[in-house]
Amino acid sequence: MLRSPPQSLALESPMHFKDIQLINGGKHSEEKLSQNRYLTKYWENVRNLFSIHLVDGLDVAGISKLNIQLGEYEGPEYSPPDHRGIAVFKRKDFDFHEFSALEEEEKDAASLEYIESSLLTVCSESGVSAKVSKQLKQACQAIREEGYEHIKLHKKTSKWHSSRKARAETKLHFRRGGIDAYLEFIDKHGNVLGKHKIADSRFWDGLWADLWKGRWENDTFLITNRFGDTFVRIESAVDGAF
Repeated sequence: MLRSPPQSLALESPMHFKDIQLINGGKHSEEKLSQNRYLTKYWENVRNLFSIHLVDGLDVAGISKLNIQLGEYEGPEYSPPDHRGIAVFKRKDFDFHEFSALEEEEKDAASLEYIESSLLTVCSESGVSAKVSKQLKQACQAIREEGYEHIKLHKKTSKWHSSRKARAETKLHFRRGGIDAYLEFIDKHGNVLGKHKIADSRFWDGLWADLWKGRWENDTFLITNRFGDTFVRIESAVDGAF
């Protein structure tokens, strides 16, 4: 399953690998901020997809999250995990202008390559088992085979109507540029009664908070956020199901 936002990492066991992040580092500047806004639509997508395909419970040298810092850096290439399990791997083979000149599909592939090659280098130098390295490779290969997109059922806001004659399903479309969310209403025979786009090009941490709870009120379906406010309300959602 896709993990909850990275801020929860401090509560997780450092022996279980959960997250990875590409970071375009260097000195703070308006130019750097502009570059990071541009890179986010590629880097956050591969990060989300990697999390989806990652096997649960992997021990990757005690790392819970690997930050891959791209750019000019001082200090050692690899910093072992701290008390939260967060490790850092530094590499100087990234050039923003070269990256931005690539075709869209090439940017996806390059982003994933930074993740895969960095992880495999850390695994090799840290004595991680060949089995774990293979599982990490398989997660990356699954992303390539799906074309850097993935559609996933969001169970928290997918519910059967009390009659059991219809069901609301929230589906998340992970793609370059952000996450789209759709709410579908399906009868017991699998026929789609209606489909509504409820989110467009969102980041995971914000969307995760908005898609907190789903419930039926007669034939109306509501999704509330983590603060109890209504995010989506669709009335007469299952006309034709009864």
